[in-house]
Amino acid sequence: MGPVAVASEVRRPRTAARALPPRQFLRWARRQLTSMRTAILLLLLPALASIPGSPLPQSGVKPRAVDSFRSAHPNLFPILEAVGGFAVFSSVWFSAIYLLLMV
Repeated sequence: MGPVAVASEVRRPRTAARALPPRQFLRWARRQLTSMRTAILLLLLPALASIPGSPLPQSGVKPRAVDSFRSAHPNLFPILEAVGGFAVFSSVWFSAIYLLLMV
């Protein structure tokens, strides 16, 4: 009996990825944005992104709690403030997720 080719041993020649013309690229991008997989991911992202808004005090709701957090955690506060941790639901990155969800 001769050698048997295993699926992992079969190698296909790699072809270089070619650039799509603009119209085909737009069609591909639209198809990707409107796929069910992307829709599920975009529904999951706001849920995950809202998690920091639950334990951290939000400046629009409890500004005094944000001030007490600042005094209790002086090293952590500037980092969380830079990424919008105290204004999660009005931050740029959270709004970008919702804009993608509307596409």
